[in-house]
Amino acid sequence: MLKVVENKKIFFSISIAIILVGLVFYFVNGGLNLDIDYIGGTNLHLDLGETYDVADVEALVTETLPGTTPRVVKGGAEGTEVMITVKELSDEDSTKLLNAIREKYDPSYNAEEEVETNFKVFSRDTVSATIGKELGQSAVTSAIIAVILMLVYISIRFEFWSGIAAVVSLVHNVLMVLAVYTIFNMPVDSTFIAAILTIVGYTINDTIVIFDRIRENNKYAKKTPFGEVVDNSVTQSLTRSINTSVTTLLSIVVLYILGVNSIKTFAFPIIIGVLIGTYSSIFIASPVWSLFKREKKNA
Repeated sequence: MLKVVENKKIFFSISIAIILVGLVFYFVNGGLNLDIDYIGGTNLHLDLGETYDVADVEALVTETLPGTTPRVVKGGAEGTEVMITVKELSDEDSTKLLNAIREKYDPSYNAEEEVETNFKVFSRDTVSATIGKELGQSAVTSAIIAVILMLVYISIRFEFWSGIAAVVSLVHNVLMVLAVYTIFNMPVDSTFIAAILTIVGYTINDTIVIFDRIRENNKYAKKTPFGEVVDNSVTQSLTRSINTSVTTLLSIVVLYILGVNSIKTFAFPIIIGVLIGTYSSIFIASPVWSLFKREKKNA
């Protein structure tokens, strides 16, 4: 039988250590690596029609627009596509940059003759900082509302302290995912919020399954310490939790490997979230409920 309650300090310490490392990197990196969806900026999605060196494109952008720090991401099945993200540009500067890139990678282009070339412009988008701020606020509001509704449901379905334990687990999951993003300085875009909400929904399901087993076992073990009931219930649910996570991960990993860049940016936080969610539902949520239960009894 797993001794999750007895060893809760070890599991709590592991999570706290990772979150603290993420906090250190947060200050070292100057905050989260927010995409233009949140801080505003201009994004160019092009197909250069040939393979290229990312450093060459970065140098070209910097040379064309001095003082600009671009983020260049290579994409496409053949590595010819490029995503260039820079600070918010005027229409004039955006056109100037596009023309400079076209001049280098598509010198045969002639707008008047309309000659077909391999160089393609998929999109040229600009998001203002104001819109980005509103999007960020809406995302945070959505997450808070979702957590509150889950707290209400779990409190009614089980008991209030189980709901608090579940919320603690959810906050833990979000902080852990954010820690991973800060440690590796990964860009946070609009798909990140969708991924976080997906993780919240997925992991709370796993937590509720274990909580349900704890509740059922506690009905028939009135004289058994609650911590022992939790250990027994987690052990009984362990195989189910692992099997569910493994099958979910298999499909998401395949999407990440075979998917395009936009799919990868959504799949990666899901992969991290499933791993963290499985860990937290077993080693965080259940011991936290046991801890609250004991404190309530001693009060």
